[in-house]
Amino acid sequence: MMADLIVGGSIGLAVTFAAAWWWRPEWRTLIERPKLDFERALQGYDRARRPDSSREGRHPA
Repeated sequence: MMADLIVGGSIGLAVTFAAAWWWRPEWRTLIERPKLDFERALQGYDRARRPDSSREGRHPA
C-alpha cells in the first residue's frame, strides 16, 4: 500500500514536470536550472584540476 503511494506520487510528479516543460517553454529554464548549474560547476572543477588539459594527450600535427 505504501509502496503504491510512493510510486504513484513519483509518476504523478514526473508527468506534471513533463507537462510543464512541454506546455510552458519559459518554465524550462526553471526546471533545468539545477542541471545546468551542476554542469557549469563540473566544468569549472575540471578546469581547476587540469589547467593544461588542452595540451595533454595531443600529438603535434
